Amino acid sequence: MPRNGRQRGAGPISGRRGTDAQRRGSFRSTTFQRRDFVEDARGVVRVLPPLTHKLTAAMPSFGAAIGPVLEHIANQFAEASPYDVSTPSVLTRTKHRAAAGRRVDGSEAPRPAVTHGPGTVGLAPRRKRRHKPPISSEPPLPLPICRQCGSVLAIEPERTKPGGSYCSTCLSERRAEAGSAMQPASLKDARDFAKATGTRPTHTPEALAARQNANRAQRAEQAGWDAEHAGEVHDLAWFTSVALPGLAKVTLPAIAKATGMSTSAAAKVRSGRRVPHPRHWEALAELAGIELPVEHS
Repeated sequence: MPRNGRQRGAGPISGRRGTDAQRRGSFRSTTFQRRDFVEDARGVVRVLPPLTHKLTAAMPSFGAAIGPVLEHIANQFAEASPYDVSTPSVLTRTKHRAAAGRRVDGSEAPRPAVTHGPGTVGLAPRRKRRHKPPISSEPPLPLPICRQCGSVLAIEPERTKPGGSYCSTCLSERRAEAGSAMQPASLKDARDFAKATGTRPTHTPEALAARQNANRAQRAEQAGWDAEHAGEVHDLAWFTSVALPGLAKVTLPAIAKATGMSTSAAAKVRSGRRVPHPRHWEALAELAGIELPVEHS
């Protein structure tokens, strides 16, 4: 015991704590200057000496200041977990000091004998039963939302995620916006192709042959349907006033898949520029969610 009555080491510890506080407080009054930083060719900003030396010296004090906060948050997560979670006190060493005090006082309880744990030899039994977290009926986060308005998108029963990125209201606006820019872009690509090859993309030998085969198959299918439904009268006003408005929210790939027509033809049908053959009305009515009149079925 020193002659001044204080424990050995008390002076240096107290001085170190005061020095750490002074280091943390010195940054509040520090005015950073241009020579403290440098930006390289990649745009990465680096800290230069002597500011790096001051930061390095203050790191232990920063850790001592933020350590209790981090361990408190970790304990809150551990208490809310349905599992048996143990949080160490590596930063504040609170548990270490408490255990050392119990050993000095002789109040530490004897450790239980190590028995066979769950599945592994040498592990102590769990303090509480492991169980699975409760399963929520709510959809998993993050919720799918519309890119434009932010409203929650409904997930179809047969799908695990939404089929689109826009709600029904914003989808129509997005289609109109994209459609106005699509035609100029397509014409530009066609001009570039014709300039490079000397012919338009739709007039190459391959395109002509594919179009002829498709038209031949369409005419054969249409002739067979007309022969089977000879004498029937089809109401054009019903299609334009009832079926056509219901197709506004149906995608072009869905129309093309249901009818067998191309997406360009489906676009003309959905916009009202072309009336499809009556053999497609039943499939289009199903897509629009309406019932086909008895005289057309």
